[in-house]
Amino acid sequence: MRQSNLEFIRNSFIALAMINSKIYDYRDWHVLSVPIYVSYKIGGDTDKFLKEAIKLTDNYAVERMQMEIGRNRGLQLFDEIETENGMGLIGKWHGKINSSYDLKRTAFEITKMIESDKKYLADDIDSADKLPKIWLSGVDDAQLEKILMGTRAGIQVSATLLPNIHPSHTYQVLWVQIYEFPNVEDVKVLFAISQKVKAVGYNMFAIKYDRLFCVVISRCVAQNCIAYETQGSIQRYKHKLIEIVKKYASTTSSNAP
Repeated sequence: MRQSNLEFIRNSFIALAMINSKIYDYRDWHVLSVPIYVSYKIGGDTDKFLKEAIKLTDNYAVERMQMEIGRNRGLQLFDEIETENGMGLIGKWHGKINSSYDLKRTAFEITKMIESDKKYLADDIDSADKLPKIWLSGVDDAQLEKILMGTRAGIQVSATLLPNIHPSHTYQVLWVQIYEFPNVEDVKVLFAISQKVKAVGYNMFAIKYDRLFCVVISRCVAQNCIAYETQGSIQRYKHKLIEIVKKYASTTSSNAP
């Protein structure tokens, strides 16, 4: 999209068509939504690219490609953000990010923070509809559920450990999730709950700012896998994260309702 190069888009379809579809999880096909979006955005003949790819693949792959094209015709799956390297994309898999704060810019700055210590690749920014209650469960679940139902907007940054850091790097993930709530009191309650949670199988800390509540989660997503991070080690992100949220989230979003 930065170079308006349609050949890159065509090659993306061909590359996916050449891979045996039987080794794919159905969610892996969502990666095709990026070249589809860009193709529509810069005026490419997306249907032509699909027809070329169909000749190289099997029926299941064709079905998934057609499904992804259908999902993207309205350009509804991504938001755009201007960066120092050009235009970037933020996923809207869980709906539009209608926040009173500039969560998109905040999330983008968080990706740079994560990558600055040379341990993770921040590989995705996506909208988030509601904080998974599993992170804060076991303290006051009734109150927790009530507050989470009032979530106004959310965004998540996902990162994966770099290959040279740990043997199970593929499964070592770091998530930063930020949610907007209707009032400051709800955020205070969530933060108080977070201080009492006994995390099992993951590491977590939380911060709050105005009507925003943020959690940082690290875990290994494979079975019987020990997390690379510890409860203590992830604290290295806390101070900088607070600075970023205060600096960028205080800017009113253009998507504010």
